[in-house]
Amino acid sequence: MEEPARYFENAFLIDCQNLILSIKYPNSQKINQVTLYTINQETDEKTKSEIPSTIRKNNESVTVTWTMTNNIKGQTYRIEW
Repeated sequence: MEEPARYFENAFLIDCQNLILSIKYPNSQKINQVTLYTINQETDEKTKSEIPSTIRKNNESVTVTWTMTNNIKGQTYRIEW
């Protein structure tokens, strides 16, 4: 699915113990960097997340994955590319 604004955002409506968030794109796509941010829902301020990513590449695609634990209601993450 294409996102013309080149971001995806997820806000937790309930507490969540574990979440795996991934983005996969073809090698032919010209993407310089994929970045995970935390978003303050009250101010919309975004801060680069310190959650480490795992990057897997093969001949056809690139997959970037983050594993998050103990997320609380209201916590928001955004992936930008």
